[in-house]
Amino acid sequence: MSLEMYAFALARSPAFPTPSSVLRYKVPKAGHPVVGAAGQAFLDSNLILPGSTLIQAWTDHPSLHEWMEREWNRARGFFKARTMGMEDRVVLKYAELSRLHFDIDGQRLRRTPDYYFGGPEVSEALRERDAAHAIQDQEFVDKAQAAVATGKHVYYVARWF
Repeated sequence: MSLEMYAFALARSPAFPTPSSVLRYKVPKAGHPVVGAAGQAFLDSNLILPGSTLIQAWTDHPSLHEWMEREWNRARGFFKARTMGMEDRVVLKYAELSRLHFDIDGQRLRRTPDYYFGGPEVSEALRERDAAHAIQDQEFVDKAQAAVATGKHVYYVARWF
């Protein structure tokens, strides 16, 4: 099993004037991708909002995905945590991006050990992967904050396959 994660910028428009309009977008029935669609097939599906521009892609970065999922639950006020589905989006405004930047800088993204991503032991390879992810994550925050500063929406989606 693998995890693909994407962040997009989307210009404000009559169809998407507010962050809540990005969250409420309903995927047309014809837009549901074939089960197992990944990579370009997922990016070409109607699960991605019309007019979106890809600003970052990650593969198998469970620590960041867990942060995004916590943010998704927090933003919706869920008292019991739920798991994000492939039609769910996390809209990242400047405040959320600043919090993510703070958590990345302080190495506060939790290591997420499980069957697919390894156990709790920290190997040298895992340290190297975490360091590479931290650089990539900071680059994403910089690009996302620049997009938000120009009035665009920034949103995150993920796909297990």
